[in-house]
Amino acid sequence: MPEIEDISQTRKRLRIEIPALAIEEKIKKALLDLQKRIKMPGFRPGRVPLDIIEKRFGKEIEQEVIEEIVTEYYVRAIEETNIKPVSMPVLEEELKFERKAPLKITFLVDVRPEIKDLDYSNIKLEQGEITVSESEVEEVLKGLQESRSVYEPVDEPAGDDDLVVMDYEIPELNINYSDQVFKIGSDLFPEEFSMALKGLRISESKEFEARFPDDYRKEELAGKTLKIKVTVKEVKRKELPAIDDELAKDVGFDTLEDLKNRIRENLLKKKEKVERFRLMGELLNKLVDSVDFEVPQQMLDSQLEADLEEHKKKVPDDARDNATLREELRPQALRKVKASIILDVIGEREGVQINEDDIKRYVINLSQRLLVSPEFIVKYYMSDAEKREAFRRAVYEDKVLETILEKVIKKA
Repeated sequence: MPEIEDISQTRKRLRIEIPALAIEEKIKKALLDLQKRIKMPGFRPGRVPLDIIEKRFGKEIEQEVIEEIVTEYYVRAIEETNIKPVSMPVLEEELKFERKAPLKITFLVDVRPEIKDLDYSNIKLEQGEITVSESEVEEVLKGLQESRSVYEPVDEPAGDDDLVVMDYEIPELNINYSDQVFKIGSDLFPEEFSMALKGLRISESKEFEARFPDDYRKEELAGKTLKIKVTVKEVKRKELPAIDDELAKDVGFDTLEDLKNRIRENLLKKKEKVERFRLMGELLNKLVDSVDFEVPQQMLDSQLEADLEEHKKKVPDDARDNATLREELRPQALRKVKASIILDVIGEREGVQINEDDIKRYVINLSQRLLVSPEFIVKYYMSDAEKREAFRRAVYEDKVLETILEKVIKKA
C-alpha cells in the first residue's frame, strides 16, 4: 500500500514499493518475448538460450521494465490514494535497482489544493444591451462599395487620390523611368511628386526638385536631392458603384434590403460574441478574487516560463534580465494558475465533459478571432502532445465557463 506524507497544502511525498517478484516476472516475460523474435548466428529462430539473451540484452530490458513498472505502480498509487497531481512527479532520490530486491521509490507530487469555500452562486453579471445602428450598417455598405470601386481614365487635371501613369527622367544621372503608376498622396514617391503632379493633364510635363529618403527602395536614388522632369501619360479616377439593388446582387443578394438584413445579423452576432467574451473574462476575475489558496509551485513556475517566453516574443527588445521580468510577470501568472485550478474544481462539481462538437465549435470561434483558417488551428495544435493537451485544456475551461455563465448572468 502506498504511503502519503503531507509536505504542504500543494505538495505530497508519495512512497511506493514494487515487489521483487513483480519486477522479475516482467523481466522474464520481456526475455521470452525477445527470444521468440530474435535471430542470432548458430541458432534457429526462437531457440536462442535465455541466458545468452540476458547476457547480451539484459541491461536494456531491465531499463525498459523499470520505466514501465514504475509508471504502472505510480498510476495505481495515485488512484488508491485519491490525490490529484497537477504536474509530473519528481523523484526525491535516485532510483537504486537491484535484481531480486524490492524497488523503493519516493516521489514529490504537486497536487491540486482543496478549495472548500468556493461559492459562485452569489456572483451576478449584467449583460449589456446589444443593438446595431443604421450608421453601422451604412459603414459596412460603404466598405462593400469601396471594395468594388474601379479607376476609370479621365481627361481632367490630376487631383488627390487619382492614379497617374507617368514617365520621369533625372538628367544628372542619365536615368529614365517609363510607365510608373503613382497614387497622388501616397508615400511611394517623395512628397514633391504629389505636389508636382496635381493639376497636370495628359501629356503635360513639369520640372521640380525632390529629396529621396536614405532608405529609398531604389539604391541609385536613396539619400539624394535631384532635379526631376515628369510627364503625365494617363489620369485615372476612382468610380464608386451606387449603393442599390445592383450592388446587392453583385454580392449575392436579391435586393439591397436583403443585404442590409444580413449585415445587421452578422454585426449582431459579432457583438454578441464580443459581449460573451467580456462576460467570461469578468466571471473568471470574480472567481479568482472570491477565494485565496496556495498554488502548486511547479504549476506557477511553468506558467511563469510560458509567460516569459510570450513576453520576449512580443517585446524582443526588452533588455531587462529574466529575474526582473519573472518578478513583474508573477502576479499575472499566479492569477492564471488560480483560474485554472478553480475551473478544474467547478468542472468536477458540474460534471463537465468535452466532446467533438465542443472541439469543433472552439476551433471555429478561435479561427474567427485570430483571422486564420480552422485547418490552420487544427494543424498547429495537433503538431505535438504538449500543444494537444494545451488545446484540450482550453476547450475544457471554455466549456466550464459557458456552463456556469448562464447561472450568473443577468439580462440588462
